[in-house]
Amino acid sequence: MKKGIPSNVKGVDVSLAYNCIYISTLEAIQCIDLITEKLLWEKQYEGGVDRISISPDGKIIYAPSLEKEFWNVLDAKTGDVIKKIVTNSGPTTPFTGPMAISFTWRVLNRPCSM
Repeated sequence: MKKGIPSNVKGVDVSLAYNCIYISTLEAIQCIDLITEKLLWEKQYEGGVDRISISPDGKIIYAPSLEKEFWNVLDAKTGDVIKKIVTNSGPTTPFTGPMAISFTWRVLNRPCSM
């Protein structure tokens, strides 16, 4: 990332709850306000970032690391890491929908594996 411009985009997702679009690149995620078109935050994550997905309520981002064995679960409003999920397998594209609600509850309510 250089001066707010994404490089090598991996994924894009939207949160209607926060009126934001999220752009993942090899190393970071940007959050852009859909109304003002201003960059709200841009953060780099350990292990890089693959294709992201957002929870049905628009408040949680699932960010698989880039070719690593873990995912970061992020607060969509701030970009802060809520939890790290160690999968012990390669990257996988995250999912949303009814299945994700159950998955989110189970992940956030089990001991952290950081």
